[in-house]
Amino acid sequence: GWNMAAADTQFMLSVGLIEKDVNGDTLWVWCYPSVDSNLRKVLLSKCCLTKEGRDFHTFVFGQFCRTWYYITTVEVQEPTALIKVTHFSVVITAKDFNPEKYAALSRILCRTYVKHGSPVKMMEGYITVLTKGVCQSDENGSFLIKDYDVRKAYLAGSIKVRDGDHHPVHGSDAEEEDCGPSPSCRGVVGVHQVCSGLKLHRLSAMNE
Repeated sequence: GWNMAAADTQFMLSVGLIEKDVNGDTLWVWCYPSVDSNLRKVLLSKCCLTKEGRDFHTFVFGQFCRTWYYITTVEVQEPTALIKVTHFSVVITAKDFNPEKYAALSRILCRTYVKHGSPVKMMEGYITVLTKGVCQSDENGSFLIKDYDVRKAYLAGSIKVRDGDHHPVHGSDAEEEDCGPSPSCRGVVGVHQVCSGLKLHRLSAMNE
């Protein structure tokens, strides 16, 4: 029911936007409601737009200081409402692990941004999910939070963590120390092929 869907959305913490322009500069351009500066640095480094000539990943997720992040990156195909932007990443942070759910939602937000060229429309979509557990998509119906059960997310095995594998999310040492010694702070990174509706590079294995 509605209440369950609305409760599920309370796991979402923020939505953000990173852009790469025609000059090759990658900038954090917008977020709602907010993302702290340490996490921003980590997300910038993880979004694959800051690495020259590195593999292009359409969807990357991981964990930093008990916050899960889900990053969907799109190459802008002409013509769109976006001027002088070659690529952009939509970043969702959340308290829960559910790659399929956030991949689906961020795909819709990506399409919204390509179509309207304004973060305001993305914010409206995000708020609709927060308040109603649903997000309308221009192309193919709507995104329903309740379609994505967290138990299914774990069963789908979209993430593999080797026992005893310390896999820190790469920030500076200071950023990692800020988190304290909690084991859940160790970065867990996964790569997932999604975004069939957009023209995207083929996914290759993540080089960490």
